[in-house]
Amino acid sequence: MKVEDYIKNHAPKAQRSRLEQFSGDIHRLREVGMTLAQIAEFLSASGVTISTASLSRFLRKSRPVPTVPPAPESVTTPVANVPARPPGMTDAGWRELQIAFSKQNKLK
Repeated sequence: MKVEDYIKNHAPKAQRSRLEQFSGDIHRLREVGMTLAQIAEFLSASGVTISTASLSRFLRKSRPVPTVPPAPESVTTPVANVPARPPGMTDAGWRELQIAFSKQNKLK
């Protein structure tokens, strides 16, 4: 049998954690300050045996991703009457000229 034939005839099985059905309860218990050991005890009473390390991993992976507000658009101030860079001027010289021009315009 070829790999392509196998793929066509078999759908991949989704991997779901056995903790998914308890996700809301787990997060709620964590919100009120329960330890991982206490949450594991709760799950054990519900028929799910799990280590605190596995529970910690589940919580890390299932943590909701915080939404980041979009960055404000940068506001650029147009610079009026900026002289063009003279041909042959070095970068350092050009920067000095820009600083001098900027200081001169602030004094006005």
